[in-house]
Amino acid sequence: MRKAGRGGLLAAWIVVFWTLATLGAGVDRAGFQAVVQWVADGDTVILQDGRRLRYVGINCPETAHGGAPAEPFGAAARRLNQKLVSGRTIRCVPAGYDRYGRLLGAVFLADGTFVNQALLAAGLGYVLPGKESEPFAERLLSAQRRAMASGQGIWAHLDRRSRPLTGNRRSKRFHRNDGPDAKQIGKRHRVAFPDYHEAFAAGYAPCRRCFPRLETLFTPAAS
Repeated sequence: MRKAGRGGLLAAWIVVFWTLATLGAGVDRAGFQAVVQWVADGDTVILQDGRRLRYVGINCPETAHGGAPAEPFGAAARRLNQKLVSGRTIRCVPAGYDRYGRLLGAVFLADGTFVNQALLAAGLGYVLPGKESEPFAERLLSAQRRAMASGQGIWAHLDRRSRPLTGNRRSKRFHRNDGPDAKQIGKRHRVAFPDYHEAFAAGYAPCRRCFPRLETLFTPAAS
């Protein structure tokens, strides 16, 4: 009887945890609504409640900050983001937090527009792979590939010369062959790319230590 009782109690707890997990998953998928108070740049906004929201799965050119000049198309990315979300109510599907404490999320408008995807479709950013963005990875990469094929935004200025690179299958980052990070990648996780275009098209993003600014990948252009 005692064993049966413990088994029944364990089963009851399993049901409770399963129910809570299911409800939690539903809330995450639905997300929450919020008003955008300020657009910081192409991929970061400040919500009306003060939270900083970073668009998951993408990276847009930087605007001028901290004494550093703007990257090519940084101003254009911010303008499009302002046009899409400034002062508007958005739906955010949260995906955790980044190392700076910013909320990560997929952002949608009332008409269904997926803002993260829209910025990539305009050629004003590139895919930034990670576990947090896996549910949206296919949509984001498809948008980037279309923008690359049509030469939208930054992709019209991508350096297309042959530049052998080393990619890391685990991190989905590509590195300069002569960089320290490339040498530390194990053989099973190594992948070779002939140039930047092939690496981006495969869904890899540049290592920020190897390529700290977009000027090293794209020719400078007016924003």
